Amino acid sequence: MGFFRAGDSCKGQNLPVGQTRSVSYQTRKNIVPVTSITRSIWGCRLIAGVLSWLVPFLVAVPFYGRDGTLMIDPAMFKSIMIVVASITAAILIV
Repeated sequence: MGFFRAGDSCKGQNLPVGQTRSVSYQTRKNIVPVTSITRSIWGCRLIAGVLSWLVPFLVAVPFYGRDGTLMIDPAMFKSIMIVVASITAAILIV
């Protein structure tokens, strides 16, 4: 039987969606039911989803002027955004 520490990351804790078990995992201080583990997985997924949108958005903001027009060539902007989104996705997946 495995143990789940409260400070563990989301990696390696994939449980099937909707599946519940009657088993509890022990931590150093108390017993944590499996439902709280699935909540933490969904919390990590939610944070990853927000970051996958937020990082490219924040990178794109300096390329626009105050009047809302793009200050660089549109093809260059698209290339930069593809690279930023790819790097963000790679970091969030790993």
